[in-house]
Amino acid sequence: MGDVTDVPRRTEVLSVRRLGPAEWAVLRALRLAALGDAPSAFLADLAVEARRPPTEWISRCLASDWLVVTVDDRDAGLVSLARRPGDEVAHVEGMWVTPQARGRGAARLLLRTVEVLAGQRGETTVGLWVFDCNPAARSFYERFGYRAVRPVPRRQRLRDVPGHERDGRIEEELRKPLWAGCAVP
Repeated sequence: MGDVTDVPRRTEVLSVRRLGPAEWAVLRALRLAALGDAPSAFLADLAVEARRPPTEWISRCLASDWLVVTVDDRDAGLVSLARRPGDEVAHVEGMWVTPQARGRGAARLLLRTVEVLAGQRGETTVGLWVFDCNPAARSFYERFGYRAVRPVPRRQRLRDVPGHERDGRIEEELRKPLWAGCAVP
């Protein structure tokens, strides 16, 4: 009988692509899956998002750069890069990978790709928001050099946000400097 260690492991293929407006349904499907899987990690509500018409999803594809990671040609996660009017920095938003893709490098690839995209656009710093009830996400971002902004310009309690009056979560902004089109390690 052969030794199990002699069996070669199958190599997974990970890749990232940018979504265009014609792929709005991919954005919708992944975003709804994210909200269903990890509702406390996001500000959005699954029921509200599910009712949005296609035109709103198309608008989202146009308003931000949405990236999708695939594992063996299966969509396995998403993230966006957005710079809103009045923001000091571009923000990484909506980061999520499927439970099946976790621990396989999909989140790391998404984060590194969105950082490179930000650097190519001339951004010198990227930011993101993370909830206090999501220590795993915070730890992940900190491993890649994201640090809490001090002094905190906007550490907000969600109960102060219309529609979230009963929500006790706090979100805090983390930022990371970029250098010459690449993330600083």
